[in-house]
Amino acid sequence: HSLPKIVRNWNLHFNDTMSSIEFLEKVADCMEVEHLSQNDIFIALPMILKGITLDWFKNRRETIVDYNTFLTEFKKYYMQEDYQEFLEEKIKNRFQKPNESIGIYIEDMLTMFRRHGNLTQDRQIKRLWSNAKPTLKVGIDYKNRFTSLEQVIHTLREADRLNLDIINYNNHFKQNLKCFNCKKPGHISTNCRMQLGRDLRHQTDN
Repeated sequence: HSLPKIVRNWNLHFNDTMSSIEFLEKVADCMEVEHLSQNDIFIALPMILKGITLDWFKNRRETIVDYNTFLTEFKKYYMQEDYQEFLEEKIKNRFQKPNESIGIYIEDMLTMFRRHGNLTQDRQIKRLWSNAKPTLKVGIDYKNRFTSLEQVIHTLREADRLNLDIINYNNHFKQNLKCFNCKKPGHISTNCRMQLGRDLRHQTDN
């Protein structure tokens, strides 16, 4: 891949008037999508940083020797002190949506865990489990059950697969139902509109 081209395509740049949080999230997204290493981004920093921020970087080249030291110094100098609190709030309020696939939910949560960088495994387990759809957790108590994120992910995926099997079975069963009253598929006689209409007319006549 061509680093200058990727930097241009992603419009990766930062100066001291921009949001440091949004900048780092954009860099993280770019690294993930383009399969860039930390060293790739470190090499590209002179292209990415602009104005006073570029001067700030050049003046610290003796101490900023790789991407990790850049992140450390950048956060000290530019980032709001409550950055991790900001991420924790996003994680806390990130619930799986009713029609959202379990895969998208899991990957989004794992991305935020990675960006935070300081959440203990226990807290990650609790939040990933707690924020999943309630229908995936019926009859399962997560306390003392999971010792790793992998176990939570496996359990959620299995529960999701089981739910889909039940939904598909119910749909198949419903499609094969046939009302002996009107002879139409998809319902039984007690729910038959034709029969309900007859009963209503019978009550009115009486």
